[in-house]
Amino acid sequence: MIEIIAILLAGIALGRLLHSFNSVKKFTSAMTLTVWVLIAALGYSVGSNPYLIEHLPSLGCESIILGAFATAGSMIAVSAIRRYLRKN
Repeated sequence: MIEIIAILLAGIALGRLLHSFNSVKKFTSAMTLTVWVLIAALGYSVGSNPYLIEHLPSLGCESIILGAFATAGSMIAVSAIRRYLRKN
């Protein structure tokens, strides 16, 4: 996991340093295509896994519950921070 974060941070730094060059802007369509290919590959990988397909209803239900609680927690935190900032 540390390697992934390090690569992400290195990419951010590189992008920040090279953002003014026109050559970087030409890679936008290639990057978009790459992301679409990776998403398709992930979909293929999930679709070809019989365990995931068999347990998809229960996994989906757990995901919805987790997402709902994460969203509610974020909304509560934002509300609390707004109240705090308005007082100060």
